[in-house]
Amino acid sequence: MIGMNARFYWLWALLFAVGGLSAQAQTPSTSPRVVVVLAGGGAKGFAHLAVLRRLEKDGVRISRIVGTSMGAVIGGLYASGMSTDDIERVIGNLDPGKVALDQLDRLELPQRTRAYQQQYPIDFEFGIQNGGLSFARGVSDGQRFLALLQQLTANVPSNVRFDDLKIPFRAVATRYRDGEPTVFDHGSLHLAIRASMAAPAVFAPVEIDGETYVDGGLVANLPVEIALKEGAEVVIASFLGQDADEATGPSNALTVANRMLDILIRQNEKRNLALLRPQDILVQPALTQFGFADFGKAAQITALGEEAVQKVNPQFAQLASQLGSDKPVAYSKLAYDQREVTVGEIRVKGNKEVPASYIQAAMSPLLGKDLSSNEVEKLVDQLYTSGHFERVNYALEQIKGGHYAMVVDVNEKPYGPHFVKTSFGFSTELGGVTQFSLGAGYRRPRIGISTT
Repeated sequence: MIGMNARFYWLWALLFAVGGLSAQAQTPSTSPRVVVVLAGGGAKGFAHLAVLRRLEKDGVRISRIVGTSMGAVIGGLYASGMSTDDIERVIGNLDPGKVALDQLDRLELPQRTRAYQQQYPIDFEFGIQNGGLSFARGVSDGQRFLALLQQLTANVPSNVRFDDLKIPFRAVATRYRDGEPTVFDHGSLHLAIRASMAAPAVFAPVEIDGETYVDGGLVANLPVEIALKEGAEVVIASFLGQDADEATGPSNALTVANRMLDILIRQNEKRNLALLRPQDILVQPALTQFGFADFGKAAQITALGEEAVQKVNPQFAQLASQLGSDKPVAYSKLAYDQREVTVGEIRVKGNKEVPASYIQAAMSPLLGKDLSSNEVEKLVDQLYTSGHFERVNYALEQIKGGHYAMVVDVNEKPYGPHFVKTSFGFSTELGGVTQFSLGAGYRRPRIGISTT
């Protein structure tokens, strides 16, 4: 009798436990993870702002943002705490030539460089390295855009887990040595964004911790697969591509190269689009009339993004009914920008030919002063316009209390240290006599002289 009662007791205990587990399984403890995926596409990326504004309006919490190229720019700035209005204003007012392509006014150059440029006005420079000719790695070094990104993310510590940002963030780039996708989830936020947007032949590659990276669009221009690996239960994908047009016949080598890149990007976009599920939302604005560099048309592009959001309004409305709130979503916020930072020391890394003392002297006006991002940007720009460097950026390392060491990280131009600049000119006289002139100049930064 006692044995039967014991078995009866354990049977009820087992049923109770199973019932309890079943009840827990049917009651989710957290909301579904909403991950926003922002594609690459240059200035077309302003359309992403419409998606972010819709989620703000509906009070839907974003669990993570995954961005590639311009998607990494918009997503990274937003994840760091910058508002959509500020992103549209600041990035939309960029001068693509001056900021995105590093074009320099003569008045910005050092006197020595201006004199050199006056003698050799055709700005074509190459180097002699290891016995052969060497050239720049992109039309633009991307330095000024990098400096802008660093200034806009000054509230973010130099080395941070991207999960600790206002919204967790991932930037997608392509590792140059083997073409593998790399997902940045920690480190220097502005460098990760810059690596993600290093479009081949346009922007120079970015070196981080001994590896070289180029644009993430080569492997995952719409990184849905990465979002799913990050645990996305609902993906909201903002896609900037269009249906492929039939290509005309190749007219030159540049056309063929651009077409090959386009094919590569379209193939990885198709693969990622195929991964979207019924619960996911795809926003695809019609942006065929806009180009990669149309930064001055931010308002028009954003308006078309809003139209695309409206086309899938029922899906957004359903998501809002499930996960939305009448109150603004309360995200955590980094307070690094509220700290008092005094620069007590200048350290240098990455230099090879240019002495560290040269860089330290250039940044010395910051010593003993409270950090000013505007002053830092001015001095970094002066270092860049000296002509010695492909990239200049900095990080802060705490020494004690509010005193920090500024670590200036440089990449010298890869086609140095022997630089050659050419000049070409011609003139025609009344008698029909045409004269041509050709010249070349040489300089080596470390010894600081130039000869002809």
